[in-house]
Amino acid sequence: MAIPAATSINAIAAEQLRAMFAASSTFQSETGGAGSAADHVYFESIPDPMAGGVYPFPVIAIGFTEDYRQRLIAGGGQNQLRPSGTLTYSLMRKTPAAYIDNNAAAVMDFWNFAGGVLDDVAEMAADDDNLSIVEISNIDTFEADAKYWDTLGKFWIANGLVFWGDVFAGRT
Repeated sequence: MAIPAATSINAIAAEQLRAMFAASSTFQSETGGAGSAADHVYFESIPDPMAGGVYPFPVIAIGFTEDYRQRLIAGGGQNQLRPSGTLTYSLMRKTPAAYIDNNAAAVMDFWNFAGGVLDDVAEMAADDDNLSIVEISNIDTFEADAKYWDTLGKFWIANGLVFWGDVFAGRT
């Protein structure tokens, strides 16, 4: 079944973030280029890692939060509201064979990759045609649980938040 077109502002924001992740040159460097990068970015859920087959590393999952707002920017007869909100991301990448036995090197290599992807997305946020991102906040980074290693190999995960809108979304 095809994905319906994004029509609500929240869905449009998620689709724009998906396009920005797929346009990251750092991300494309490991997904086979611009033509296939979007196939590695999902909404909410990713393929079941225990289902077998070839897992699409690296992979990003974008999710919604309950933080969606319409803030008043002009009152009176205009009563104009501007939208803002928060999306989540989970970025997963397999540990390169060269770093399997060196955890310090593996985490640094992962952060060079994950940080590069986030840097690329942040740079794109300045373009008027892209999602207006006001903050990217990485929440945690960890190596996947050992129960997945036999099936998928070792891999790292970064989870975070992307705050969007043309106002600072009420964060202090």
